[in-house]
Amino acid sequence: MNSPLLCLRLALLTAIIAIATPARAQYCDFYGVHCPWEVGTSGAINPDGYEVSLAGTYFPREFFGVKASVGVASEFGDISLDWDEEYGLDLYDNDPDYETVSRFKFTTSLVFRSPAIYYNPNTDFGVHLFGEPGFVLSPGASPSRSPRWYAWDFKGGANFQFGPLLLFAGYQVSSFQLYSGISTSPHDPFTHSLFTGLAFKM
Repeated sequence: MNSPLLCLRLALLTAIIAIATPARAQYCDFYGVHCPWEVGTSGAINPDGYEVSLAGTYFPREFFGVKASVGVASEFGDISLDWDEEYGLDLYDNDPDYETVSRFKFTTSLVFRSPAIYYNPNTDFGVHLFGEPGFVLSPGASPSRSPRWYAWDFKGGANFQFGPLLLFAGYQVSSFQLYSGISTSPHDPFTHSLFTGLAFKM
């Protein structure tokens, strides 16, 4: 089964579970105030490099939200690890004149959250699963020629909610390619990443 079809099925399965189950998917009311917004930051690593992003999400329903994020994807650069007898493990730049490839990313996505798979009312701690199918817009890196500027994206993982604070981690697959339009572009049409981050209810 190819990755886009698998991601679509995972997104639909998450949405069906969230909608069909009577248990609430998350809690958005704190001290008598309704908090349908979330703001957060996240980071990811993949074979090409890393990504960092800032995001805002609005939840009209407990199980469903709309998310927008801005971020940067970049390679680690031409660096190496070496062992120095005096200083120990040393990180150094092979070529100081090397131009690191980076791309700006704007992503919009739908957010589906499952009912709590664990919830402790005494501590306001809950664990939820989530799925986020999305669409990416990204201009190419500076040395690229005719890069692909749009891509699909899917994230899946778990939220750990401590009152208004959320910690999350998961897996991401996307047709976005950091090296799109560059002669060294890899043959794998998909980018696979591991990500983590935190968010706050508002």
